[in-house]
Amino acid sequence: MNRIKHKLIFFVFFSLLTTVFVVAHNNGESGSTGAPSENTCAKSGCHNSYPANSGTGSILISSDIPASGYVPGTTYNISVTVAQTGVSLFGFDLVALNPGGNSTGTLVITNAASTQLITDANGRINITHTNGGGASNNSKVFNFNWTAPSPGVGTVTFYSAGNATNNNNNAMGDYIYNTNKAYTQAVSNTITTGTVSGSPFCQGATGINIPYTITGAFNGGNVFTAQLSDPTGSFTTSTNLGTLTSTTSGTIVSSVGLPAIAGTNYKIRVISSSPAITGTTSTSVLTINLTPTTSNAGLDQTVCTNSATLSGNVPTVGTGQWSLVSGSGTITNINIASSGVTGLGSGANKFVWTISNVPCTPSRDTVTITYSGTITPSNAGLDQLICGTTTSLSGNVPTVGTGQWSLASGSGTITTPSSATSSVTGLGVGTNKFVWTISNPPCTPSTDTVSIVVSASPTASNAGVDQSICGTTTNLSGNIPTVGTGQWSLVSGSGTITSASSATSGVTGLGVGANKFVWTISNAPCVPSKDTVTINVVTSPTTSNAGSDQLLCGSTTNLSGNVPTVGIGQWSLSSGSGTITTPNSATTSVTGLGIGTNRFVWTINNAPCPSSTDTVLIIVNAPPTTSNAGIDQTVCTNSANLSGNVPTVGTGQWSLLSGSGTITNINSTSSDVTGLGSGANKFVWTISNAPCTPSRDTVTITYSGTITPSNAGLDQQICGTTTNLSGNIPTVGTGQWSLASGSGT
Repeated sequence: MNRIKHKLIFFVFFSLLTTVFVVAHNNGESGSTGAPSENTCAKSGCHNSYPANSGTGSILISSDIPASGYVPGTTYNISVTVAQTGVSLFGFDLVALNPGGNSTGTLVITNAASTQLITDANGRINITHTNGGGASNNSKVFNFNWTAPSPGVGTVTFYSAGNATNNNNNAMGDYIYNTNKAYTQAVSNTITTGTVSGSPFCQGATGINIPYTITGAFNGGNVFTAQLSDPTGSFTTSTNLGTLTSTTSGTIVSSVGLPAIAGTNYKIRVISSSPAITGTTSTSVLTINLTPTTSNAGLDQTVCTNSATLSGNVPTVGTGQWSLVSGSGTITNINIASSGVTGLGSGANKFVWTISNVPCTPSRDTVTITYSGTITPSNAGLDQLICGTTTSLSGNVPTVGTGQWSLASGSGTITTPSSATSSVTGLGVGTNKFVWTISNPPCTPSTDTVSIVVSASPTASNAGVDQSICGTTTNLSGNIPTVGTGQWSLVSGSGTITSASSATSGVTGLGVGANKFVWTISNAPCVPSKDTVTINVVTSPTTSNAGSDQLLCGSTTNLSGNVPTVGIGQWSLSSGSGTITTPNSATTSVTGLGIGTNRFVWTINNAPCPSSTDTVLIIVNAPPTTSNAGIDQTVCTNSANLSGNVPTVGTGQWSLLSGSGTITNINSTSSDVTGLGSGANKFVWTISNAPCTPSRDTVTITYSGTITPSNAGLDQQICGTTTNLSGNIPTVGTGQWSLASGSGT
């Protein structure tokens, strides 16, 4: 084994299927997990400074394998933790062995940076650390997976060893720890549901015996539950029929009534709670029949002939059958709920309607048909169509029996119900049906119905808001009637209605001025409702003309819009600045104009027609910079330099006012001048920015002759503080002494 301890290597052994060993080997170690036929690295020639497990550290194998054991073919998470305070490099080694001492299951790398697989000298597959994979302070957790072997292997033991190294680059001073952990294969539990006897059953039935047998071990407190499928045999939606707290085979007696859903393919199974096992489905198929429909033989009858019609209810569950209980009579068809009966005896005759659905208890009901003697046929009179809430009925006066009015549908109050010609008030809109019934107990009354149809008053007409438009076409806007139909018509003015029956019909060909249209809503026989709308047609305004654009030097001017013949004009400032004195005057003055472009809009309005607009530009230029031609000059030659100021607004130009001289560059502020005449020569510096008044300034350049050359006399060497100077007397110019250096007055 390599003892280069640049890294701390920790060997961990996991029992249940793998064995692990950790050593101070840069690239991992195998065959040193402490498993049968293996040592750990706490031996001679390895990390044998201390006996195994003698330090203050530890090694721990952990996993998510359940306590009940591993399931063959299932992959589990395994971890080996090597710990010792103050250590920063760990290693491990682990193998998983079957009872015969051979590797079993499959070790799976989940982090190739910290773990690797190595086959040891015994042919066992080891998982161990990688070079640098065990670096960690105080503890290191090595994670990997293990897939359980095929069934029948039995107990699997994980063996693991770990190394907590002092990182001193040799095998001395390191601590070795080892451990193991065993796991058994999980035992399968089964539940076999037995045969259920007694089918068919009636809905709601309880006390059904449901036997079952088990294999395997069930935990204390386990509850077996009998479940009923849906009618198709599916347990997706099942019903719990009963429970039994037990750990052994037995019989569950149902305590929950069978569902009220008929079916011939119900199945039963038994499930458990600890562990959660779903048992087999019972081989017997159950049939559930529903409780028969509650029998209703109909109302007792009193008839005036010796025949009648029975009126039992038609069963939705089960089959019905009529039978004679007392009296006399022949039932035409005993299985038809509305069978006829003939040969009724005088007085009471009793018949029973029985509805059966085996094995459920039948439902029975009895009806009495009393045969007794006939009445004037009823005539309620002709139907009526009215517009109002009051009318008179016109039934026939019975010669046998008594009459009575009743309201069948709609609304209305009958003033005298027993009068054939009673008045009726409070009639509702629509059809109101009244029944004239002539009775002579015990015989069946004679009835006839009359309909009083009340037309509602038409919807109140609303022709819409009066319109003022610019054009010859528009749309009307009458209300859509909820009662009745609408119709447009022209009252005055002119215009063609496109669709007279449309509330929002278009209108064309409108004349200038007022045009009146009527919206009439009718619902015969009621009085129509009418409303009038006026469409006022207005002409377009005069085309706007804001006048010619202006270029000026100043802040005030007059606008010159056209005077409208149709509509009203209004000035507005679109951009720039300026105050409009009289906005409604076509020729208003404007003050406060800003330098640059100022836009004014002349708008002529004649609502509701579109406005006519035009824009004029008032462009204001700033006054030019004040001219400064520079200081007057007196020169001794016939040339000089001009020194006008540089304009910030406008452009400058030199010109000769008097005298003589040639300006080299008239646009240059500092142009040269040559050919000056003797005496005064005047030049003008003009700064212009049209249309503003130019700014001018004049400079005088005086050209005088050449002066007498100066001669200060000969140098003197004296002994004293006083002497006389001997300069020459100038013929042109004046002379002046000055002290250049030294001292003297």
